[in-house]
Amino acid sequence: PVGIAIGVSLQGILNTNSPAYLMTLGIVNSIAAGMLIFIAFEHMNAFRNKGNWLRKQGAFAHILCFGSFTMAGTALLVVAKWA
Repeated sequence: PVGIAIGVSLQGILNTNSPAYLMTLGIVNSIAAGMLIFIAFEHMNAFRNKGNWLRKQGAFAHILCFGSFTMAGTALLVVAKWA
């Protein structure tokens, strides 16, 4: 709520085409994307280590799970670029 209030109050005086704004926006977006990728890998790693089902499976199941994760991430990137 505090961030929303700050954003609304700065909306009128902020130049969204300035290089400083675009650089800040890019840095904040890259930090958010990095945190999302880190959390996704941590969840996948926890599932792999704690889940008995995947531990008992062979290399094909591991490759399939990783491929599914990679395809889901690619789909998110395509939607984000398209939107």
